[in-house]
Amino acid sequence: MSAIGRSAARAGSAPAQASLLRWRLRPAEPEDFAAITEIRNACRTVEGMPATESPEGVAESWTEPGRDLRRDCIVAELPDGQVIGYDEVFDRGSHRAYDCWGGDVHPGHRGHGIADAMLAWAEAQVRRRARERLGDDAFRG
Repeated sequence: MSAIGRSAARAGSAPAQASLLRWRLRPAEPEDFAAITEIRNACRTVEGMPATESPEGVAESWTEPGRDLRRDCIVAELPDGQVIGYDEVFDRGSHRAYDCWGGDVHPGHRGHGIADAMLAWAEAQVRRRARERLGDDAFRG
């Protein structure tokens, strides 16, 4: 379940020889909680909100009963292992609904298609899980 992305800097934001940003999506691990916290706080700061997230808070929400970290959460990382984005999808249980909680990309790495790739992953996860739960007939129309 790994996606690899490579995108040139957007026109107007780079010199004539645009550098390429390489990244990949992979399942999240507990070791990613600190980096996810940094991303959340950087995004909050850019949005004018206080940076109040903590690795403990991320760990608590991402390890709730019924959650499978490797199945429900992904991170985007650079070739050097730096985590620059995250997303999550989880089953709301008896409500027969799924939440795509809304991940984010570090402000310094936006504009390279990372959020689009994470959203595509989330949509595919929701569809796959809904088919598993409801069967293919629920998707005919």
